[in-house]
Amino acid sequence: MKRILTLLMISLFIFSCSEEEKKLELKDANILAFPLETGWELNATASINGFEQIEENDKYVAKISYYVNLVTPSGDTLPEIDYGIVNEEGEEEILIANVEVQVELDSTFSTGTYKMLFYINDDLSGRTATAEKSFDITPD
Repeated sequence: MKRILTLLMISLFIFSCSEEEKKLELKDANILAFPLETGWELNATASINGFEQIEENDKYVAKISYYVNLVTPSGDTLPEIDYGIVNEEGEEEILIANVEVQVELDSTFSTGTYKMLFYINDDLSGRTATAEKSFDITPD
């Protein structure tokens, strides 16, 4: 009985001390549309947290790849209007990384409600996350 109780206590201790896996999240997405002479410029930013990082040469390193799709008011999806890799490096643990998107749309794009779909991949852990944000393009 003592062995079972001891084993139970050790298991409980180990379980309670284990680190909870962080959830990869993309949040606080902001999108602004600016009129140009021949279309629109879209600027979007979003914060990423919960990504894996490794310590190399006394620095913390994170690597996150992303791509962004755009859904038009008519429901058409424009795949990968932007994509890239966010490489973060710092002497302290990295809490937040940022995705920045800048895209120009020509004059064939109409006014209306659009949707930006963000797809991110934590290249170190293999975990993925998605987020979407609607925004309006309106006449001046």
